[in-house]
Amino acid sequence: MANTMTTSVINNPLGSIMKLFTPPVGATPHNTGGGITIDFSGLDIFVIVLIIIAVAAFGGYQFLKFKKDEMVKQRQGKLFQIKPGLEVIYKRSEKKVRMVRLLETFVSNTGSWWQNLQTVEPTYSFEIHANGIGGYGTYIWVPEEEVQHLPAKMRSLYEQPDTVNDEDEPMASLLEKIADENGKVKVEGFFTTEYQGTGADYMPIREWTPDKGEPDDPMEQIYGIFDGLRGNHIAGMQVIVKPNDGKWKNNGLEAIQNLEYEMPKKKGWFANVFSTPSPEDNIAPKKKQLDTFTKKQLEALTEKIRQDGFSVVVRIYSSDETTFQLLSNALEKRFKGDYNQLVKVSDDVSIEDMKLRWFDKSNLTLSLGEVASIFHFADSETKAERLQRGGSNTAAPDENLFTFKDDDYDPFREVSSFSQQ
Repeated sequence: MANTMTTSVINNPLGSIMKLFTPPVGATPHNTGGGITIDFSGLDIFVIVLIIIAVAAFGGYQFLKFKKDEMVKQRQGKLFQIKPGLEVIYKRSEKKVRMVRLLETFVSNTGSWWQNLQTVEPTYSFEIHANGIGGYGTYIWVPEEEVQHLPAKMRSLYEQPDTVNDEDEPMASLLEKIADENGKVKVEGFFTTEYQGTGADYMPIREWTPDKGEPDDPMEQIYGIFDGLRGNHIAGMQVIVKPNDGKWKNNGLEAIQNLEYEMPKKKGWFANVFSTPSPEDNIAPKKKQLDTFTKKQLEALTEKIRQDGFSVVVRIYSSDETTFQLLSNALEKRFKGDYNQLVKVSDDVSIEDMKLRWFDKSNLTLSLGEVASIFHFADSETKAERLQRGGSNTAAPDENLFTFKDDDYDPFREVSSFSQQ
């Protein structure tokens, strides 16, 4: 009997449930005046619970599968090289403004919590890749779904992007040559690190403000470091961004409120429900007398949260320890603000994650202006001696930086040479 019933439930679960609510022939339902009640046996209840659990498990599996598929899809993308024209000149502040305009096209419109739950935010990456002989280039990596839209987004802002062939992708070469089966660096003398933030996500780092007369372009310092890379060495930098859900803005608004006003003490949930209302509940916030430092902090916070933001990680790699240290110092010192700064969170970055331009979480949220301070594309007046440029016969060599035709030069071939030079 039990086997027969189990088979019936499996073959026709809905019919089995309906039978539970149908009295057997000859049975008399209980009529208590308030409706009809049905007696359930223990086995009946067990079957109902079993079916509910099975449906919930199947739904959960399908949702997780959907999220995984979305995540895999977002990790597929394309690398493009951006070669500054030799005759293109931007106003000093315009280099940052153009980058902000490009970033605006990557901002997502957050929807309801359910829509956000179903969405996997894509990552974008702005990069420099260099070797000691061929110079260096600037790049942008976008997820597969953005590839067809990128030329239109770049058209009014920068030179048209050149597609990098998959076999010439610098991070693919790194993954193949120096990483183990888990994607980690397997050789000595090759350096990687990842930067996130040290303060609250709404706290600003030091931003480049050419519109306020700040003369020194921080990218020229970074380009200068890559200009100095020589010999059998490689190096690079990635600024990987992911659209933020906006919660950091709410945190920032609350921080501003607490800085500017003396807020009445909040009751807990239990007290709000069960306590008797008192006149103290209606006390208005009292404006504070602010010192110069706090006023400056309020101004910086207000400027940051009025912009859209990205979750960000910055990664650098190099086979040359001196270049690696110079890049680290430039990032740590140049963007160190009074309230937040870039700090190392790992010296063992997965080369596979670098190739996929992927990160799970970051405590560093940067506004559009902050991202554009750390990375923006060059123009013809940018001091970058060995940067690959386009538009003229006098441009830097046009071969891909990581395509090696000369057997005597392959920085991946003898990895021991990384630490010897």
